[in-house]
Amino acid sequence: MIHQTDEALSKSAREKANEYFANTLYSRLDRKTDGIIIIVMQRLHDEDLVGHLLQQGGWEHFSLPALAVRDEDISDRGWQYYLRKMARS
Repeated sequence: MIHQTDEALSKSAREKANEYFANTLYSRLDRKTDGIIIIVMQRLHDEDLVGHLLQQGGWEHFSLPALAVRDEDISDRGWQYYLRKMARS
């Protein structure tokens, strides 16, 4: 996996991370048809792991910026809603 910002600029490092996910981590998911994978990461490049997976399709994308740009209700998929207040300077 990519641990440093400068590694995200390296095409070979991004490809290595994507291959590791596909060939090692994903292969260990027992129920590929209805199993759940949650990836929490800071986006560092359009072709990072999340970008790669989104291009393939079949993934639900939930983006939560560090600073809210407006007040918003965030659902945890049906159980509760959380009010997230806009960041003030």
